[in-house]
Amino acid sequence: TVRHAVKTLVDQGYLSRSQGRGTFVNDSVAQTDSLRYYRLSKGFGGEISALVIKSLRKPQKGNFPEVADKMGLDRNQAFFKYDRIFLLASEPVVYVTSYLPADLFEGFDRLAIQVLDELPLYLIVEQKYSMPSLETKEGFSAVLADSRIAEMLKIAEGSPVLRMEMLVATNRNVYFEYRESYCITSERQLIRD
Repeated sequence: TVRHAVKTLVDQGYLSRSQGRGTFVNDSVAQTDSLRYYRLSKGFGGEISALVIKSLRKPQKGNFPEVADKMGLDRNQAFFKYDRIFLLASEPVVYVTSYLPADLFEGFDRLAIQVLDELPLYLIVEQKYSMPSLETKEGFSAVLADSRIAEMLKIAEGSPVLRMEMLVATNRNVYFEYRESYCITSERQLIRD
């Protein structure tokens, strides 16, 4: 439908919506790329906070049977695990781990950190691997930060955070990413529209 097509273009950063004003073509997709799934604001209609990506390390190849199960893949499937932090005014607000099937992303572990920090993952996937993100399934839950999450987000262990799980699919409903994120929402809301 047209509504689904417009939503997809908004999700991909090509269009933006403004309640009461309409839908507009963005000057640059890069303006909103880092905010695709992490649009933080102090309220509806408020300014979306600008986030900066910081890779924690180069992607690591390994086996993650529990991730393969979530994606409906063989448990022996190799994945690239990629950890990063999203910063707001140099303070971490989101800790993200993505898992990508290694056979679909040849050479992903050889990308320069500078490239990974400059481009959001979905743009790298679309531009380098020709796989558009066409559908996502998401789950949200409130959890208490364990020691690892607390360290990454520079918060006290046991602090409440929003946990997000996401499966991302491309053509023919092929899942190409499982993502787990932890977001501080004590001062800002995660906006979905």
